Amino acid sequence: MPEDQVEMEESKPPGGRKPECRRAVLALALERMRGRPIAKPQVGRIAHCKGDKGSKNWPWGWGVAVNDLDRVAELCRKELEFGHSFSEFGSELYGPDVLAYKVAALKLATSGGRADVADLLRASLRAFWAYLAFCALPTARTSTVLRQQEAAAESEGNRKFYKRAVVEVATAGHRSHPSTTTQGIFGPMLAWALGRQVRYRPLTADSYTWPLLLIKLSLGVAQDFALTDPEPWGLRPGDREALEALLQGNGGGWAETVREMLRSFRLISEVEVVRYEGGVLARLNRSVNGLKPQISVARLTRDGAWEGLMPGPWKRLNAGVAFSRWLDGDTVETWQLSDGRESARLQTRRLDGRRLASLAWDGSGARVVEG
Repeated sequence: MPEDQVEMEESKPPGGRKPECRRAVLALALERMRGRPIAKPQVGRIAHCKGDKGSKNWPWGWGVAVNDLDRVAELCRKELEFGHSFSEFGSELYGPDVLAYKVAALKLATSGGRADVADLLRASLRAFWAYLAFCALPTARTSTVLRQQEAAAESEGNRKFYKRAVVEVATAGHRSHPSTTTQGIFGPMLAWALGRQVRYRPLTADSYTWPLLLIKLSLGVAQDFALTDPEPWGLRPGDREALEALLQGNGGGWAETVREMLRSFRLISEVEVVRYEGGVLARLNRSVNGLKPQISVARLTRDGAWEGLMPGPWKRLNAGVAFSRWLDGDTVETWQLSDGRESARLQTRRLDGRRLASLAWDGSGARVVEG
């Protein structure tokens, strides 16, 4: 066992209640990356967060909090076997957690001499950075509309937080939550990974920016969004240039690198992303996780207008599963199945201009097409 890994000892807080895993593993992961010692009773409190039965962000956090790189390697190998991000692909609620934990685990693996684990993490990170770049535009979100059956919730975007080097992401995904509809942080995460000189809101351990704070601690930088080499993000030389070319829509030259970044992984679900001159549209052709509702279709225009379609009501544990399809070349339709009943159908249109590129990612792998 590594010297810095704490031996697990089962214990419970007063009253016998186990702590909620997302907060509990985060607290210890932040302490780990601050270089502070972690006591055995603290680890015992999160022993129930190690396994596969709960949310998929928990065991990634466990691996960082306890410096259990064997568990991290096991999770990486399961992604290769079953599908990237398991049944929570594209989640704006939990996806940033997992990305931050992977960056932190890469730091632990490289500093701890675990080249085998580091290689697995780099492959996983590179694939997801490529996916996010496919879903991204160099804009801040100027408006947000979330459509659910008969109602629509409208709010501001994140433009007030951004100062420069803006990137926004439109990803369809599982396990959505109202708190992340207007405040998703995939955009600033991707911008930072690409080496952009981001100016955003200060990073703290609040419920919104903590994954960015964990990355900051893992990178060992003093300033928020300080520029770093690509390697701590799992990226190789040339990756940033290819992903920037994709993001900006600057012709070809990116496709072969992006194909290589995605090549090793398949998905449990089925996702399609289409980039147009006027923006980007991402959709879940078939979702696989009904523990929370899914944003089955998301679209983002070049001027930052974001629209998401959630065909079912927001509820936990039994939200149903969503599907989408093209009715024709211009219109996408989405619906939800819950307890054998089909919801009302929602529709939205493609983006303006010609089609620039597309990504289809499912159980057979990722397929990238230019034009």
